[in-house]
Amino acid sequence: VLYGADLETGTFSSGFPKGSTDYGDSEPDVYVKSGWNLNNLPRLAGSLLSFEQTDISGVLVPWLYIGMCFSSFCWVSFYFLVPFCYTERSFSYARYF
Repeated sequence: VLYGADLETGTFSSGFPKGSTDYGDSEPDVYVKSGWNLNNLPRLAGSLLSFEQTDISGVLVPWLYIGMCFSSFCWVSFYFLVPFCYTERSFSYARYF
């Protein structure tokens, strides 16, 4: 069972588009500027994280986790931070709290 953890999306990319891509204008602006885009989430108006100027890995820059069938994501504690997780093609795990 293969599993990849804590892959910084600034380096490895993710399923959420950024404003500047090498693919041209293939992504509509609605996805690039969406508040549900995990790249934009910490910088939304009203977010306490929007006051931080540096990119903190895992806090302001999302991490990417890749797992195969039967791999597991062990319970982790995010001290004083609320995790926002998005799972693609998995109905058994989605955590938004």
